[in-house]
Amino acid sequence: MEKKHKKIIVKISLILIFAISMGYLEAVIANYDRMILGISVDYDLKQLPKFTPRHLFLEQTREISTIIMLFSFGLLTGKTLREKLTIFMLSISTWDIFYYISLYIILRWPPSLFTTDILFLVPMPWIAPVILPVTISIMIITFSILSLVRQNYNDN
Repeated sequence: MEKKHKKIIVKISLILIFAISMGYLEAVIANYDRMILGISVDYDLKQLPKFTPRHLFLEQTREISTIIMLFSFGLLTGKTLREKLTIFMLSISTWDIFYYISLYIILRWPPSLFTTDILFLVPMPWIAPVILPVTISIMIITFSILSLVRQNYNDN
């Protein structure tokens, strides 16, 4: 296998491993949040009022922290600005999909890709069916991987 080819495969694999791990960690946190707040596994958006102002603030800052971590990861691992942003987009999209996969493994939720979810709480709740962020993430992952491969072969 060509050295350049192997290098990009290893790099993309490590990015995916990092993002998948973060997605799992976020799902574990969501599981604990549900336990603490007494939110049932059959997640219902009517249960949002169970969030106290303090808990809502903690959730919002956790979401911001997650984005900062993923962005920092891209800044640390990319060479050019374009590669840094591509790695960020790849990692946040992979994280998002594996958050839902992990939630399903842990809680058997969401029962369907058409289940409505609160996607983010910053700056206000974003509510949509799960299929929306998953579809967007799949497209971003595809374009990000293609971009990283192309950038890798255009180097030198």
